[in-house]
Amino acid sequence: MPISLSAVRLLIARHIDWLDPHDDHASPTRQAHDMPLATLISTQGPYLEALLEIDGVRYCVLDEFSVCADTAPKTGDTFEFRFCAELAGDESWDAQFSGNPDQRIGLQSLGGWAYRAFGKVLSVSPVIVECGVLQVEDVVCSNDPALIGEYLSFTLTRLGGYPD
Repeated sequence: MPISLSAVRLLIARHIDWLDPHDDHASPTRQAHDMPLATLISTQGPYLEALLEIDGVRYCVLDEFSVCADTAPKTGDTFEFRFCAELAGDESWDAQFSGNPDQRIGLQSLGGWAYRAFGKVLSVSPVIVECGVLQVEDVVCSNDPALIGEYLSFTLTRLGGYPD
């Protein structure tokens, strides 16, 4: 039975208020760089909203995995999932690097498939930011190694992905 958009948003509001890898909701066995296992809870169809569960947390994502009916996962299927994210791109350097004073790592739902990401810089050239369930590349551009270990926040306008 399809789930309505309002029901998805309600589920998001109740289940993804905050994801912190040190929280009890995060899997103690999965490392952040490992490919997460996702269970398909529901989808409204290709390129529409889908609800996945990873490590007991539900994520609303753009359904880029049911485009081909022959290979599309079915509701209840579990599969390795590779996130892809679209950055807002309109946030200043200062806003990003001052936006995470509590040094959080994780995602906070903004509704639908949009999220506020909180993370830590792992590397430069390209800049890779660890956000718990995913790593995001090219949030900012820099080759300054002094950025490694710095915390920041930024907006993901669209969280999607593919089975791996």
